[in-house]
Amino acid sequence: MQEIYTTIISTFIINNNCVEISLNEDASFDLSSVKKHFEEVYDIIKTPYSKTLIDFSNVSFLSVPKESMQYMANNEYTNNNSSLAIIINGLPQKLIGNFYLNVMKPKRKTKFFTSKKMAISWLNTIDETTSA
Repeated sequence: MQEIYTTIISTFIINNNCVEISLNEDASFDLSSVKKHFEEVYDIIKTPYSKTLIDFSNVSFLSVPKESMQYMANNEYTNNNSSLAIIINGLPQKLIGNFYLNVMKPKRKTKFFTSKKMAISWLNTIDETTSA
């Protein structure tokens, strides 16, 4: 059963054991908005899911401040027992994605994709008991 919710920067669906997040085109990634987004999501789902899919393909990745990226990578809601697939749409997002992976070093297993199908396929290969 799918459940659909909205936050200040996204719409998200709980589908099986995965949270699917689609970011709004006009999403703001200042630190206070990012923190509020995490709070709103986890107020609803209560316990972190082991798999998350985030679709950044509608958003300019160039407007994410470093402190917001640091918070997204490692905060009280993320852990090393979860996996994150992020959908991107081009070279600028890929460059920022590589920075995110190599400099921010997220706790959870994280990988970037250019299609939802590839992202879901990867998430389906993740053993939920494996840590990053």
